[in-house]
Amino acid sequence: MIPWTRYAFIVFLTAADGTAHILVAPYLQSQGYDYTAIGLLVGVVSVFSLLSRLPGGMAYRPHRARALMAGSLVIFGLTCLAFPLATSSVLFGLLLAIFGATAGVATTVNLAIFMEAIPAGSSKHKAMAFYAGTLSGGHMIGNLSGGMAGDHLGYTGAFQLAAVYAVAGLGLLALDRLEVSEHYRLAPIAAPLEGWVERVRKPLRAMSEPGVVALSMVSFLQVFLHSSAATFFPLYGLSIGLSLTEIGLIKSAHSLTNAFARPLAGAPVQVLGAERVSYIGLAAVAVGVAIIPTQTSMVVLLGLHVVIGLLRALVMVANTVSLADVDETRMSRGLASGLFSASKDLGGLTSPVISGAAASLIGLASMMILMPLAASAIFFGLLAGLEGRVRLPRLRRILERAAP
Repeated sequence: MIPWTRYAFIVFLTAADGTAHILVAPYLQSQGYDYTAIGLLVGVVSVFSLLSRLPGGMAYRPHRARALMAGSLVIFGLTCLAFPLATSSVLFGLLLAIFGATAGVATTVNLAIFMEAIPAGSSKHKAMAFYAGTLSGGHMIGNLSGGMAGDHLGYTGAFQLAAVYAVAGLGLLALDRLEVSEHYRLAPIAAPLEGWVERVRKPLRAMSEPGVVALSMVSFLQVFLHSSAATFFPLYGLSIGLSLTEIGLIKSAHSLTNAFARPLAGAPVQVLGAERVSYIGLAAVAVGVAIIPTQTSMVVLLGLHVVIGLLRALVMVANTVSLADVDETRMSRGLASGLFSASKDLGGLTSPVISGAAASLIGLASMMILMPLAASAIFFGLLAGLEGRVRLPRLRRILERAAP
């Protein structure tokens, strides 16, 4: 059974991340940065988070998990304290790079150790749904408290709150024994040289397999859509007269819906199938995100974020279930976690950069309408090509067997 300290640690880890994320774009705008610059700087987080994922996954071993996560949290907290001290775009970009790299290592290792704690024979659907729900619970706390702190304590106090959450995470990490299930304790360990060679080769082989490619594409798009909205919705909200507290409340409603819906989403995903839920859910999320900039009422925006949060919960659980079902004899949990997280970071990297440039060209509201629709159209076009790549060899083999 997974201990409560593991879930509590995840809450504080994501609360620290959520608090910082809701503040970065408004803080940059308050310092005079335009949409393009904001998008580029926010993209730095995902660049370095992406670069840290695979090394973090390759370095992961259960006995190293505590040191990797503790070191990342210490640096993460110090970086949050330093944000308000940054006096130039270069310095702020450097801090965001450190922020992204430490968050990348911490979350990759956390996901790997969580998956290895699932007892053999137990329901992966239920465990991963609770994991996803706990992530949303942390983001809900971070979004709401970050917005309120930004309004009442200023940006410096709000960034300090993110550091406090990181310290709380360290305390919970000290209480967690980080045990893994018997299944993984008894797993054979490759020779050191063979292990490192294989850990270099496996990502290349895995990324060419259609199932892993499709899983990565879903991860990419759901984060691309979310990152675009998460980065620029606070700026849209401020432009229509909302306060940071109101923006935080709206985003918290989104996260709260995720927190409650994800633990319940395992059942429909199991019945309908992870692939079907992922694709239909992503299309619906894209439409929902495109509707956001057509509304100015806080009540309507809050309700819309609740609906989007429910849809994202289904997509996220479906995709994490697909991740948990990856054949562990072909790919280690650390490597699978790294690939999964890297595809998410790639979405988070490209989204704010492209969205920021588009907002500078066509306006913030127009970008927020067109970006999710265009991205989802490209996604389903690529997916159709991938399906054709899988089905064509199958069809050829069927025809060969049918030939006289």
